[in-house]
Amino acid sequence: MSVYTKKLICAAAVCLAVLVGKPLPAYSYVLEGRHILFLMIEEMKLPGNLAARQQVTQYDLETGEEILTATETIRFRMPEEFRSEIDAGGLNRTYVASADRSITMIDGRVTSETDIWTDYYKNIFWYRSLERLENFLENYGVDPSVSSLGRFKGEVAFVIGDVYPSESAAQLWVARETFRPVRWLFRAGDDNSGIEPLEFRYAEWKQFGRIWFPSRIEFYVNGQMIRLIRVGMLESAPPPREIFDIDHIRHTFSADDNGAAAVEPESEIRRRLEDFKRIYEQ
Repeated sequence: MSVYTKKLICAAAVCLAVLVGKPLPAYSYVLEGRHILFLMIEEMKLPGNLAARQQVTQYDLETGEEILTATETIRFRMPEEFRSEIDAGGLNRTYVASADRSITMIDGRVTSETDIWTDYYKNIFWYRSLERLENFLENYGVDPSVSSLGRFKGEVAFVIGDVYPSESAAQLWVARETFRPVRWLFRAGDDNSGIEPLEFRYAEWKQFGRIWFPSRIEFYVNGQMIRLIRVGMLESAPPPREIFDIDHIRHTFSADDNGAAAVEPESEIRRRLEDFKRIYEQ
């Protein structure tokens, strides 16, 4: 049997396995995970500065009922700087991340300097370094040395971290045709997520000017959608550098705390903060 014939047989086997949802044969050729990640970074080609306005809908984890709808403005400053401002329920939540540091403020008060799992959806977009992206994914269980081909909602994709159709290990799905991220499954051990299966889905990619970005981002806990982001506007706009400076932000918000406390009773402020955190950071 010629080499050409063998290649045709392998290609046919790959297509058939994906169509029927079966594991791919061991001899089929799939790009290595590291190569897929490199191509994903190259193909997304996000600009150095990016701003978006989006609608965030939060759902109850147990009932699936809608419990909150809010408007959020996000800003990226590549690489690895991000800022989110969300207004909901009369409160403002500001979250800023810079490399491995972050800070969260609610109504002018610093409430956390650690991430929760829902903050990680952005990380797929903000890395320019293959090594940094690879290390981040490995920290959340994705093994780049393992890759396979799978099919999700009619789209063929590379699966980094597991062998399709298994979902027992952390994995990142990247569309075969476009090299855009499709879904990311993992587990995190923070107080808000426990060890339940977590998932981001990056769907309905649209072109905003020259920029391609998912217009729909879904968050799942154990298969239940808890948050939906709908991106309405996206543009390349250079933001002021200081809005990503965590030390500057901490100093500014700490200085404002005394004034905020005098306007409203401390007990009421704490109650509203806890209500907001319970809903938005479930």
